[in-house]
Order: sequence, then C-alpha cells, then structure tokens
Amino acid sequence: TGQIDKLFYRDAYEYRQKLKDFTENRIRGVLNLDEMGNELLNLLCGAIGCRQAYLMLPREDTGDFDVRFSIGPTQPNLALSVKNDSPIIQWLQKTKTYLPKERLDIAPEFKSLWKEELESIAQLNIQMFMPVISRNNVIGLLALGEKQNKHRYSLEDINYSERIINNTAASIEKEYLQDQLRKREQELSLEVILSLHKML
Repeated sequence: TGQIDKLFYRDAYEYRQKLKDFTENRIRGVLNLDEMGNELLNLLCGAIGCRQAYLMLPREDTGDFDVRFSIGPTQPNLALSVKNDSPIIQWLQKTKTYLPKERLDIAPEFKSLWKEELESIAQLNIQMFMPVISRNNVIGLLALGEKQNKHRYSLEDINYSERIINNTAASIEKEYLQDQLRKREQELSLEVILSLHKML
C-alpha cells in the first residue's frame, strides 16, 4: 500500500511517515516538552495540511488552557485561552471527541462562552478543538485552524489526528509534569539562594 498512500497523500505522505516514526520510536528519546510539542505539531500539520494549529496546555496557577505551541502565521495581539471551567472543556471531557466550530456556533451549551473566548476563536479561524486525553482526563487541547487549501477537514484527517493525539497523550502529560517539576525546583532553589543572602 506504500505506493497507493504516496499517490493519495502526496506531500503529506512524507510527513505521515515521519510522524509514524516519531510516535512509535523517537518520542521516547525526546529531551523535553518543548522539543516534543514543536515536533509533534509540525509533523501533524504537514500530515493533514493545516495552515495553523495550537497545542494548548493548562497553566499551573489557574488551570486555564493557554497556547504552548503554535504553527502558522501568528497574530501577536490575539491570545487564545480556554478557561478550565469553560463549556468547551466540559464538553470535551464528557464526549472525549473533537468539537467542530459549527457545533460551537449553534449548540445551546456553548451560549455561556466568554465573549473574549468566542472572539479569539473566530479571529484565529479555529475549525475545531480536539481533546488530549490521558488517564481519562483532558490534559490539553489541539486547536486546528484552516487547511492550506481552504477545504474542510475530511473525516480521515480528523480520525488520523485523533489517533495521533491519543497515541502521544501519555508522553505529553509525562513531559508536561516533568516541565512543571523543573520549574518548581528552579523556583525553590532561587528562594533558598535569596533567603541565604538575607541571612548573610
């Protein structure tokens, strides 16, 4: 099927091969969250032909989901953030599947979304949110912008993306927790140094 896949996916074929290698082998040798997030998003965008994508992870202080990695043209004045008690998170946690923009626009459960949330989703042209689920919890969000050819995402694109995200969710969570731990250790050692200085 290699040749058929090559014809069918064209440019995306090589990205898909690299992504397969990354998720099955190389991901275990990744050094940190930044390396993992950037590589994953790059390859996934190439594989499904999307112009913009955002991988969102929870902030340590509030638990709100902020963009940690992004691909594509950025808009400096726009920050995409989803509150941890947002109907978007509640819906993704409940259904464990992707949330298309059309549903956001019409379903009554999203009427209570913050104006800022809705505005940034519209201005960044987010087409769908996908939950990153580890141990039955939403630990991150993948927000997909437009496709390069302005077409809609096919069901195959969506299934493929969900499969990749599900296969890498545990690794993302592990690196995210390591990252938090490192930050905390740095903060603690800084506090120790500062308090020693005061004592001297």
